[in-house]
Amino acid sequence: MELKIKQECPQCGAPIVISESDHILSCPFCGVNNFITQTGLQRYVLPGKVSGFGTTLYAPYLRFKGNVFVVTEKGVDYRAVDTTHAGHPHSRLPPSLGLRPQAMELERLISKRKGSYLEPSLKVGQILGKAAQISELTGKFGDYMYHRAFIGETLSYIYLPLALKDDMLLDGVTGAKVVDPENSERLFESGQKYKSRWRIGFKPTLCPHCGADLEGAGDCLVLHCGNCRKAWELSNNELSEIIWRVAPGDGTTKLYLGFWRITGRIDAMGIHSLADFFERTTQPVVPKPEWRRQIMSYWIPAFKLSPKRFLHLAKQVTQAQWRVKLSTMRKLPNFYPVTMSSSEAKQSIKITLAETAARRRKLYALLPEAQVSGMGISLVYLPFSDKGHDWVQQHTLAVVEKNVLRFGRSM
Repeated sequence: MELKIKQECPQCGAPIVISESDHILSCPFCGVNNFITQTGLQRYVLPGKVSGFGTTLYAPYLRFKGNVFVVTEKGVDYRAVDTTHAGHPHSRLPPSLGLRPQAMELERLISKRKGSYLEPSLKVGQILGKAAQISELTGKFGDYMYHRAFIGETLSYIYLPLALKDDMLLDGVTGAKVVDPENSERLFESGQKYKSRWRIGFKPTLCPHCGADLEGAGDCLVLHCGNCRKAWELSNNELSEIIWRVAPGDGTTKLYLGFWRITGRIDAMGIHSLADFFERTTQPVVPKPEWRRQIMSYWIPAFKLSPKRFLHLAKQVTQAQWRVKLSTMRKLPNFYPVTMSSSEAKQSIKITLAETAARRRKLYALLPEAQVSGMGISLVYLPFSDKGHDWVQQHTLAVVEKNVLRFGRSM
């Protein structure tokens, strides 16, 4: 479920509620658009509901939301996970925040907030390991795990307010006793001050090339310039130019969905060309002579989906890529927002290969050593036709259910 965050407009100060996945802050009052910058993970606070508290101490919880994929001898398995874990080791703190983050509007952690903060001791690698355990995938089969990937993940800190009252720390949301008087003072004294690196920043969504306003939804990771036709990906608090192309549609085209097209060779598997791919994965396809001169490309959806549909769509379009013809069209048609980053798309190559393999054991054994070299990446928009409940890609005949696509916006 998507979290809701209270946020002030940096231009006019108006109160806005945005989604956790929003990278663009669009103010409905002053009309100014900015993208949000942050060093490290986003940090939010559960709003306190109990009055009459004294000084507040904030306990960190590390949140993971995303898809976990594993490759074993049984094949590729996956699970969507959404969990929080206490980031501080004190035994009396609640181990999880449960459903409270989804049920309440969170507040941004800002320097004006009074109180102190417990230092997180749970590292990102540990929460990823816990997420894999929660998914029940690790060790589920009792087989050797060749590969594990976290795709489309969101990591953030959510702070639980603890109030010191009568020498006892209480849950600032429910008022329940959390820590007894014997340990409350010691835990309270371990709190630290707000750190300047936690502060978020804002940058205007202007094209770095021509200065025009960039176009894109709040959760979009790729913004387009309607003036100079360049495309920019939000990455590491900066706008990085990307190469983008469009496959031509026809009179039935109603929507264009983006796919990250990643080219390169995998020496460990002997996959250099499109023909190599069909041969190494033992597909029932006779490679055409020209495919031996065509460098292999992996086509990864540039938008979030349920793990099952994401994997199936990547496999389907990668296998049928030879049917896609690109054009030089530079106009801006009806693009669907790009919500999957290029870096996450790169992490999806191994699970896509594993899913396409007909003879698993031989190819799976090579996955740990497989690395893509000579990598190139571009964003390609493919045309889709409206077929009632589904969107159908006109070249590859790949199908995306409309309700699945809508659900992906909240993942």
